[in-house]
Amino acid sequence: MGKQTGIEWTDRTWNPWRGCAHVSPGCDNCYMFAGQRRNGWDPEKVVRSKTTFTDPLKWKDPARVFTCSWSDWFIKDADLWRGEAWEIVRRTPHLTYQILTNQARTARQNP
Repeated sequence: MGKQTGIEWTDRTWNPWRGCAHVSPGCDNCYMFAGQRRNGWDPEKVVRSKTTFTDPLKWKDPARVFTCSWSDWFIKDADLWRGEAWEIVRRTPHLTYQILTNQARTARQNP
């Protein structure tokens, strides 16, 4: 994941962690839950990526990056890793991060 995407409004995806929690009825039809089950993963278990966490540090060209398409940037279960992920964002100013959330009530400002 990450190099290219077929999503018309972004150039790359970055999933430093995957897994999420239902927070509203809109989550009932979320593609992430079905996609993770297809891959044999538990979609409700939030886990740090062992392979993609630092990928943006390797990307040299400007790009729009859809962040946490397989989770939510502000999910509480990722609190331990989010600071390190923010540092990656800071170190890659040539990338435009698209951070969408369903956790608006718990979203924190950039530390």
